[in-house]
Amino acid sequence: MEDNIPVESIRQNIPGVSWTLPPKSLPWQRPPKHAAVSDVLQMYIEKMSFPEVIENVVTLLKETKMPLSIAAESLMLVGVHKGLHTIDAGILVMPVLIELIKTAAMLENVDVPTYPSDLVKNEKPVEPEIIENALKYAFTSMQAVANEEPTPPSGLMSKKKGVM
Repeated sequence: MEDNIPVESIRQNIPGVSWTLPPKSLPWQRPPKHAAVSDVLQMYIEKMSFPEVIENVVTLLKETKMPLSIAAESLMLVGVHKGLHTIDAGILVMPVLIELIKTAAMLENVDVPTYPSDLVKNEKPVEPEIIENALKYAFTSMQAVANEEPTPPSGLMSKKKGVM
């Protein structure tokens, strides 16, 4: 592992953390900052009005070709995680958030799909010969692995033959 990775980036919550921390110590265990859907919507409109936020979102869409719905869902879930709003209010705001991101992408001439299902519609179907050849290759590879002789155990902790 690299030595220059900050500890904060690899630290994760351990299972059962909610049982060991004081009640309401995590953001999603407290009442949300914005309870009404209109307040949540206003918060996202304000956040998306900053040029650097729009630039970051558009750059993400350009580089990854991520569907708009996935980008909007990611933003919404971060808001839930930070305790800004409930998951219910976030889901109700999702269509407007998708349209906000779509408008920003259109202004920057970035063409990305709105939903993951749009990715499949734009692709050409795979020819049956390609699928057949891939399956034959996978089957012959599996047969070759099955026919290989197993390697005998070696190393400090391996058991020797005849010793129990």
